[in-house]
Amino acid sequence: MDTNEYGLMDRHEMILKAEQCMDLRDLNLAFIDRCISSPVRHEVRQPPPCGLRKLDARAINRLAGGPFALFRIDFSDCLISAEPSSVYRERGIRDGSALVLLAATFCRALAGAGSETSSLVLGVGESERRKLLACSINMLRAQEYQGKLHLHANFLWAPLYWHGMVRAAREPGEFVLKSTRLQGIQLLAAAARGLHTTSR
Repeated sequence: MDTNEYGLMDRHEMILKAEQCMDLRDLNLAFIDRCISSPVRHEVRQPPPCGLRKLDARAINRLAGGPFALFRIDFSDCLISAEPSSVYRERGIRDGSALVLLAATFCRALAGAGSETSSLVLGVGESERRKLLACSINMLRAQEYQGKLHLHANFLWAPLYWHGMVRAAREPGEFVLKSTRLQGIQLLAAAARGLHTTSR
């Protein structure tokens, strides 16, 4: 990997503000935890295609600390509106919904930051970005309640990449990890341009 590729990595990491990087890491950690502990269908529809349970705490932190989301939002193309009182006060929040809603809200905020951010951090193309922006918080909550909002692992179209990320997270050095993260950025950018199959 030459210095220009490292430059791309540094530039990409500068897209997010410091607090957004922390939020992304926290959501990645929560997603990994759910996949390991309780990948229930109403929360995580498709977990990563590799053995995350074999990772120690250090490797999990390294895996979660990448500059992109390890998860994708799976939401209905049919926008659902609902009165706040009927969604929040009467129905409450069921187990597992908090992570899904936090992740969806985070992705919606990044979608508002522009197409480059959506592409490199989420792997989301322009069409899906606009659909995310069209979802209010209340609509996302209504979709979650009606079982139409889920998380699934990112990079499902490239299952070997997940195994590569897990191996890189276990490695003691930084070179393999940075190389693998750069590959992830490139895969997400390609997915956003429709060059990979990312159908939900």
